[in-house]
Amino acid sequence: MVESFWAVPDIAGFRTPLAILREQAAALTEGTNGALVGTVSTSKIMYGAGGHSTDLALSLSVEVPALDDYAYRLLEYRQPVDLYPGTLSLSWEEGPLFIGDEIQFVSAIRSALSSDKVRRIMGSLLAQATAA
Repeated sequence: MVESFWAVPDIAGFRTPLAILREQAAALTEGTNGALVGTVSTSKIMYGAGGHSTDLALSLSVEVPALDDYAYRLLEYRQPVDLYPGTLSLSWEEGPLFIGDEIQFVSAIRSALSSDKVRRIMGSLLAQATAA
C-alpha cells in the first residue's frame, strides 16, 4: 500500500457557509409549501495576476414558480478557499459586511433573513404567488 502524505482533516460537524445557506433555502421552501423556493448558487471569482487566484461567491435567491420562476437575489457571500474572512453583500444595503468567522456569518444571515426588509419582500412575493 502506498503511504499517503495528505493531511485530510476530520470534518464531522463542520458547517460551511454553503451548507448554512442551503439549510436556509430549504427552510424557506418548506415554510412556504413551495410557493417560494430558496436557491443557492455558486460561482468563482478570479483575481490576481493572470487570474490564478479564486474566491467563491455564494448567492441566496428566492424563486417564485407561480411567476415564471421570477428570482430575487437576497444576498451574496464572497469567501476565500478557507471560508473566512469573507464579505457579505445584501441586495438592499450599500457596501459589504466583513465576516470573520462562522459565528459572525450565522449572526449576519439570521439578522438579514429576519429583517423587516426581507419580511416585506417575502410578503410581496407570497401575495403575488398566491394571486397568480
